[in-house]
Amino acid sequence: MSKSENRLKLNEVMPELAGEVSSFFENIEQTKKIEETIFVMVPSYRDKDLDNTLTDLYQKATNPELLTVCVFDQSEHDGYVNFDKTNMHYIHTNYRNAKGISHARNIIQNFYNNETYFLSIDSHMRFTSDWDMTLKRMYKQLEKPRPGGFRGSWIKSQPGYVDVEKYTVYDGKRSRKTLGETENEFMFSPWCSLHFMFTEGMYNKRIKFDPDHYFSGDEYNMTLRTFTHGYDLLSPYQPVMYHHYRKDSFKNTPANYIVDNKQWADLDQKGIIKNKNLMTGEAALSCPSYGIGSERSVEDFLKY
Repeated sequence: MSKSENRLKLNEVMPELAGEVSSFFENIEQTKKIEETIFVMVPSYRDKDLDNTLTDLYQKATNPELLTVCVFDQSEHDGYVNFDKTNMHYIHTNYRNAKGISHARNIIQNFYNNETYFLSIDSHMRFTSDWDMTLKRMYKQLEKPRPGGFRGSWIKSQPGYVDVEKYTVYDGKRSRKTLGETENEFMFSPWCSLHFMFTEGMYNKRIKFDPDHYFSGDEYNMTLRTFTHGYDLLSPYQPVMYHHYRKDSFKNTPANYIVDNKQWADLDQKGIIKNKNLMTGEAALSCPSYGIGSERSVEDFLKY
């Protein structure tokens, strides 16, 4: 018996409780929707393509109402976003006050409100139709057992994560596979790429972006910390978005933080030194809040 048939049957048997029955099923549907929300992180630095990115993000989503988008717009003028969304957080600061890419991402994390999933993107992207449903579908496939008992990632996994030799030693046979043979096959990745990272929403509470990473090395930093916190690194088998650079109506190649700040070298060095400390084990003293995780070691990552 379907849910609709159940609802009709209950209404017939207990008409006096019809209101409560309807409310019960409505709450179930609402809970289901809440469990499928996506928190989208969009840091932007003087990017003229920001508005187009956000428009495409919403228009191409199957369920735009289930998106919570947080934008940190570091530009000359406030209000560059040309449309209002009730489920969008818009933060603005003049680009001259910008403190770096990881600082922006760290600020955005404060707006996370227990959404089911987390998506990190750049401010110059385009999306495929139904990108949100595609990501959810692929993510749920990763929760199933993988070859050798391995449980897949972008999700938090158990220690003893993978047969290192099996998946990291170059295999000539793999390179000869046709497109059809590799269909629906996730590939292990060596790095986190923050222009596209999709994982569980609780990631934002477990791992904070280190605001001392001004520009260089932020993805190396998050790769090592993500891995040692127990997350596996996989590339999806189906693309859902891409970088968008144009040369026709306007040039939207984003200005680099380095271009506008004469102190960038000193600022950049601080994060690079922190990365060195992470690799050498000195980070426990130098940056305890932004250190490596306890589920895997740096040695595990180097072997991986």
